[in-house]
Amino acid sequence: AGCMYVHGGVVDIQRNKRTGSLFKMWLVVPSLLELSWEKLLGFFPHLANLTRSQLLHLGLTQGLIERLK
Repeated sequence: AGCMYVHGGVVDIQRNKRTGSLFKMWLVVPSLLELSWEKLLGFFPHLANLTRSQLLHLGLTQGLIERLK
């Protein structure tokens, strides 16, 4: 989707201190649909547990429902 993830890195090279943090960087400007979809999944992570009928009733498109699989 045009983004890159970086996991971990050096925090203090003298003390050999590292981090396990996960960072996400967009390499291209994402579409409004992509940004909205990520926010929706962040607020409602249980969407993947709903039936296709329930998702359609909520107004999700076929394409977005397919992305949940």
